[in-house]
Amino acid sequence: TGLAKVFKSNGEVSFTNVRLSSENISVDIRIKPLKDQRGKNRLAAVFIAETGRPLIETSPAEEESVTTYDFSREAEQRIKDLEQELQFTRENLQASIEELETSNEELQATNEELLASNEELQSTNEELQSVNEELFTVNAEHQNKITELLETNNDLDNYVNSTDVISVFLDENLDIRRFTHNASLVFNILEQDVGRPFEHISNRMRDIDVQNMIDRVNRTGNIEKKQVFVPAHGWFLLRIRPYMISEMQQSGIVVVLNNIDEIKGLQNDLSDTRNRFEELLKMAGIGTWDWIIEDDSIVCSGVFRTMYGLDSGECYGTYQQFLEWVHSEDLAFVEQAYRKAIDDHTTFSIEHRLVQAESGKEVWVSETGMAEYAEDGTAIKLLGIVREIRER
Repeated sequence: TGLAKVFKSNGEVSFTNVRLSSENISVDIRIKPLKDQRGKNRLAAVFIAETGRPLIETSPAEEESVTTYDFSREAEQRIKDLEQELQFTRENLQASIEELETSNEELQATNEELLASNEELQSTNEELQSVNEELFTVNAEHQNKITELLETNNDLDNYVNSTDVISVFLDENLDIRRFTHNASLVFNILEQDVGRPFEHISNRMRDIDVQNMIDRVNRTGNIEKKQVFVPAHGWFLLRIRPYMISEMQQSGIVVVLNNIDEIKGLQNDLSDTRNRFEELLKMAGIGTWDWIIEDDSIVCSGVFRTMYGLDSGECYGTYQQFLEWVHSEDLAFVEQAYRKAIDDHTTFSIEHRLVQAESGKEVWVSETGMAEYAEDGTAIKLLGIVREIRER
C-alpha cells in the first residue's frame, strides 16, 4: 500500500508503530521514491527500523513533506469505522430482510393470483376450444348456406333466362345493379355498364320516356306498366316496380319487359273476330246481355240497345234497372226463369214483352241464356241472347 502511494504521489510515506507478528516489537517503515532513470522501471527505497530509532537522516524540510501514519491509531480508527459500517450494514440487512419478507409475502400473493389466473386461463382456454368448435360448426353451416345460395342464384338466373323475360335491376341511386343477358334486345347496355346511372343508357322503345316512369315509381312507390313497341322485336309489356327488401322498405327499381307480340296478335285477331261477330249479330237482329252478379251490373250489345230504344252509347247500370223495361205482366215470369236457370244450372228459353224507352212501345222478344259458375259452384254471371219476334 505504501509503495502504491509513493509511486502515485511521488512523495515519501512513513508508517509508525507497525507491530511484527513474529516478534513482540514494533517498527517504523519509511518508503522513499528514487530518481527516475530513462528507459528503466521506477524504484523506491524501503527503510525499516525499531520504533524509536532513526530510519535515515533527513532534513527538517524533508521531514515535513513525509506523510506519517500511526498504525495503531489508524487501526483503531479503522476498527471503529468498520464497526460503524458493520452496524449500519446490519441495520440495512435487517431492513432488507424485512423488505424481502414483505416482498416474499407479496410474491406469495402474486403467485396465488397467478395460480388463480392460470386456472382461469385454463378454463378460458377450454371455453375458447368449445367456442372454436362451435365456430367451426357455424362456418361449415355458412359454407353450406353459401353453396345453397350459389345454387339458388344459378337456378334463378337460369329460370329468368329460360323465360325470356328482360329484367334490369337498379339500386337506390338508380344505378344499374344487374341485368339479364337479353336486355340488350331493348337497351343499349353492356356488362361494363354495371354501376352506371340508368339515365345514361339509351333504348329502342318507340314513343316512351322510361326514365320519367322510373322517377315516378321511385317517388310514389306505385307500379306502372305500359305496352311498348320495339322495332324488329315487336310488342312488349313494360312493368316498372319498386325493389322491396322488406314489407315497408324500398331499395331500388326493377324494370321488366315481357314479349307480348303473340298476345298482341291474338288480341287483334280477337278484336277483329268480336267486330265481325257484332256485325253478324247486328245483321241477324240478335242482341246480347251479361248480368255480372257480383257487382249487379249489366253489359249489353248494340242490337240490344236498339231493341230497348236506347242510344248507341247507353246501357243499363244495374240488374234492377234492366228489369224496369220488362213488361209488368211478364216481369214475375222473367225473373222466375232467370232465377231457375241459376239455381238449377240449366238454360232458360222464354218469350216476353219489352217496353221501349221514350216511346213506350211494346216489343216481343225471344230470350235464351245460361249462367256461369266459379269453382265452388257460385254463380258469377248470367248470359242472355235476345231476338225480336214482333213479326212472328
